[in-house]
Amino acid sequence: MRLLSLFLFSFFVFLAVGIPVALAMGGAALVYAFLSSGVSPTLLIQTTFAGLSSF
Repeated sequence: MRLLSLFLFSFFVFLAVGIPVALAMGGAALVYAFLSSGVSPTLLIQTTFAGLSSF
C-alpha cells in the first residue's frame, strides 16, 4: 500500500509541476520501479531507453 501511495503521489506532483501526462506516468513508473525492485537503477534506465529506441 505504501508503494502505491508513493506512485500516485509522485504522479500528481509531476502533474502539478507542469510535466505532460505521458512523462508524468513514465516518471512515476520509474520512481515505483526504483523503490520496489531489487534491480539496479542503471539497468532500469538502460532497459527503458532501449525500449524507447526500438519504438
